[in-house]
Amino acid sequence: MGANMNCKRLFISDTNRAARFAWAIWFAGAFFLIHTGPANSQPDPKEIFYDLGPWDDPCHVDAETEAEWEWQEDNCKPRVVRAEWIKEDHRSLSFAGFYASANVDIVARHSTINEFNLLGDQTNSFPLNQSAFGAGAAVGYNYRYPGTRILVGAFASFDYLPQTINQNFAGGTFIGTKTDWRGTVGAKAGYLFKRDLMLYTLAGVSFLNEDLNIYLGGPVTSTNMTVPGFTVGLGADYMPQSLQHFGVPVSVFVQGEYTTWKAAHLDTPAASSNSNYDFNLHEYKLEAGFSLHFR
Repeated sequence: MGANMNCKRLFISDTNRAARFAWAIWFAGAFFLIHTGPANSQPDPKEIFYDLGPWDDPCHVDAETEAEWEWQEDNCKPRVVRAEWIKEDHRSLSFAGFYASANVDIVARHSTINEFNLLGDQTNSFPLNQSAFGAGAAVGYNYRYPGTRILVGAFASFDYLPQTINQNFAGGTFIGTKTDWRGTVGAKAGYLFKRDLMLYTLAGVSFLNEDLNIYLGGPVTSTNMTVPGFTVGLGADYMPQSLQHFGVPVSVFVQGEYTTWKAAHLDTPAASSNSNYDFNLHEYKLEAGFSLHFR
């Protein structure tokens, strides 16, 4: 009986020791995972960016200078984790700074050619509509107001949009325009809905180069002019993660514009010396392209 009791005590003691050893192993493993596992590995910079707080929080990692980063690392712990990773990621996805872009265009143009006699009375009007494709490029600079989602900037663009819009008559005669290029300089105002998505508006002064052509069976008149106009537009610019592997940040954008130009005047042309002509033109343009961003 005593031997059995001793064996039972030894069994219980061994079982308790085994249980304590198992618990010790479990706690050691949990401690190891907590301090060396995914929670302490390099986090996703995008997740950190969103989780740090509102945009107007000074501890939100959104610094623009080395001094601001140092201040945040010194004063925002423990919320700022691995600030060097956040800093690198933030700088790699920024719409602020210089940029250069290329695009393709589709335009719908509406032209009205008005004919007047020498007394100023309108004798004819020819409304014309036509679409065309083109391509262009632009450069610009965006400035972001510190601590906000607002960007403002300036841009200059150039588009090559060859298009002929004629009112044709019998015998191969015609009156119309041939456009070659347009250039625009203006300003943008944007808002960052996300760190990689900006919506913006634009306005600017535009210049259109065109040939005014008249052939009514006699001599041919062809006069080249550059006329000023005014442009307004809306656009969206997006930086997909899949394109951030080329050494500089890359964004893709889509933009819509409306432009109206001052009427081009052609008075008493050789092809129709008893008349004066006004060539009125406005257009709707949709463009898509990509931009390279340089800080």
